[in-house]
Amino acid sequence: MVDIAWEGVPNWIAACASALTLGAALVAGYFASKAAHWTKKQAEATDAQVKIEQAALEVAREDAQLARDAADSQRAETDRANRRLEESRLDQLAPVIFARAIPGGAEPEISGFDHTRDDGSPYRTGWQQVGDRLEVPKTENEAFRFTIKITFENISSLLARIDIIDATFGEMSGPQGEFSVQQGEAFYLAPSGKREIVWTRQIGSQELSDSEPANSSRHAYFGLRFLVRDVGMNVGDVYAFGVDLHLRHFNRDGTRLIVKRDQAFLWTEIVAEPTARRLYGRLDAASGLAATSSP
Repeated sequence: MVDIAWEGVPNWIAACASALTLGAALVAGYFASKAAHWTKKQAEATDAQVKIEQAALEVAREDAQLARDAADSQRAETDRANRRLEESRLDQLAPVIFARAIPGGAEPEISGFDHTRDDGSPYRTGWQQVGDRLEVPKTENEAFRFTIKITFENISSLLARIDIIDATFGEMSGPQGEFSVQQGEAFYLAPSGKREIVWTRQIGSQELSDSEPANSSRHAYFGLRFLVRDVGMNVGDVYAFGVDLHLRHFNRDGTRLIVKRDQAFLWTEIVAEPTARRLYGRLDAASGLAATSSP
């Protein structure tokens, strides 16, 4: 009887143990689920915090760049103000030149061959005016010239340095040939001083008989550029003459060059004008602008 009464106890204990194990597993699963949920929330919160910090960092970078740009702009404006102030100071050193040009001869001159040497060879006897009509065969080569008188006058109270930049195929000399002025050469004018220079353009008849029209602008253009500076070469202005000489004395008839004297210049006087912004040589060199401010 006793053995029968306690016969089911082990089974009961086993069932209780299984129930307890199942309960523990359920509780562990519940808490594991809760832990996973909070871990996900924590990760999301961390990610959001990182994004907020990244946005704040980007804003800080933008603010720093704006501050640098503002500082650069302020520095550039200060440099410009200082530059204007220095230019204004140098402007007081700039001399002013009044230069005018008038035709020296309204008609072409021809280099004469009126005399011969003992050996029979011709030699030039100076320049003389062309007659009413002259015909030059293509096989001959005569030299013609036109002259323009240029007067430079210093109308300022400062000593002026004048550099000839470009003479456009012309030669320059004193009114009587007593001196010559080469391209690239400089001369000086005292306050209220004047200097006269004769610009001469020589043209050969064979040059006028080439494939271009005899009165093309390449043959007929008078151009002269010069730079006016103070003695210290701190400040300067580029001036220029530019005019068509209207060399319509020349025409071609087949292979012959026809020269007439009855077509005068169509201009009587021109004045040189500034061609570019004022140059500040030493100032530009100091600020790295020398390459863009050459005449």
